[in-house]
Amino acid sequence: MLWHASACLPDIREAGGAGSYRAGLGALVTLAFAIEGFCQTEGPQIFSSDWLGGKNVERKPASEKFKLIGRAVGTDVNYGALPWSDVRRILKARDSLAHPRPAIKRGSKRSPIAPDEDPIDAVELLVMEPWETLLELKSAQKIADIVDRAIKEIWSRMGRKPPALHMQGTTSYVMSTTRSE
Repeated sequence: MLWHASACLPDIREAGGAGSYRAGLGALVTLAFAIEGFCQTEGPQIFSSDWLGGKNVERKPASEKFKLIGRAVGTDVNYGALPWSDVRRILKARDSLAHPRPAIKRGSKRSPIAPDEDPIDAVELLVMEPWETLLELKSAQKIADIVDRAIKEIWSRMGRKPPALHMQGTTSYVMSTTRSE
């Protein structure tokens, strides 16, 4: 379900208009949640007692869980190379958004500004957060496709069929309770 949400939001972003930037942000965050959902759903099956006890994999950051899951099924998750580096970029963006830290950015660059150009717009790239470039439509679709490829590689190493990955319930879970009166 999270995967589908991250795939649908760029369509809203592409349409433009009010809220399109936030739709791009939503796509980025739900893509990160889909990766985390994959780890939380598949991790316990792969690590069994080591998930909560033993090695306590469940308490590790999502990027470490993803790497451990990959290793457990015979995939070298190397965050220095594609597609793994883009998985890492998405998870770092999520962490930056969820746990912001104050920072001072310093730099020096000469930028010519046209007479009709807003100076704020001219220097926007200099003060942008690293994850903000991921919100550009072209970048967002490309990175989503690369992350999809990474997850499918691990998924297939687990002996699963790729189309099943996008079925509702395979990368997230639903918990419900009933009460009789």
